[in-house]
Amino acid sequence: RYKIKDKVGHDERKWGRWTCAHFVGKKGKLAIIGTYGPTTNEGDADNQSMWKRQERQMHMVPQTERQQNPKEQYIHDLTNTIQKLKQKGYMVLMAGDTNVNEQDRAMQTVRRWTQQTREMNMINIHKTMWPTIHTQIHKWELNGKKTWIDQMYASWDILNKGGITEAGIETSHTSYTSDHHMIGITTNFSKILGRIKQLPIQQQIRRRTVKAGNKDSKREYQ
Repeated sequence: RYKIKDKVGHDERKWGRWTCAHFVGKKGKLAIIGTYGPTTNEGDADNQSMWKRQERQMHMVPQTERQQNPKEQYIHDLTNTIQKLKQKGYMVLMAGDTNVNEQDRAMQTVRRWTQQTREMNMINIHKTMWPTIHTQIHKWELNGKKTWIDQMYASWDILNKGGITEAGIETSHTSYTSDHHMIGITTNFSKILGRIKQLPIQQQIRRRTVKAGNKDSKREYQ
C-alpha cells in the first residue's frame, strides 16, 4: 500500500472544512478524511470566526447548491464529496470534530446528518462497537454540559473486512488540556488494503555518467 494523489475528496470550495489523503493497495483504495465542521459561538461578534467567514462566502455558492447556513452547507458538500469518492471505488474513513451531536435528534441538521451517513453506509465506529453504552458516550464537556460532537466513521466495507479492531475514548487528560476527549481506533491496514512487497517504481533514476579523458579524474568523481 502507498499514498497516491487524487483531486477528488478535498474541499472543493477551499473553505478548509476538511482534507483528504488517498492510499492504494492490492485489495483496493482508501480515502481518509480529517474534518472540522462549522458552528456558531454564543455571543461571538468576531467577523473573522469560521462561521462568519463562511456566511459571507455563501453568496458565491451556485443557487442550485446553496443551503440555508454554513452547517447545512457543510453537510451537503461533505456528503457529495464522500459520494464522489465511493463512485471512484474508494473506501472511506472519516474522523473529526463535526460539531454534529448525533444524540440531539430534535435538531433538523442532526436528523439530516444521520440520514445521509446511513444512506451512504458510513458507520459511526464507536456507536457500533459499543452498542450497549453509546447513549452514555460524550466526547466534549464544559461547565457541566456534555455532548458527542467528535466522531469517527468508516464505510461498511472497511468494517466488513475486519479493518477496525478497537475503538476508545481517553478521558483522563493526562497529557493534554482540552474540553474535548481524545478518541481513537486501532486500524488494520493490511486487511483493508492488503500488503505489497515493495513500492512500484514511480520514477526511473537516470544513471550518472562521467566523461573525462583523464582516467584518474574519472575514477575520483564516479
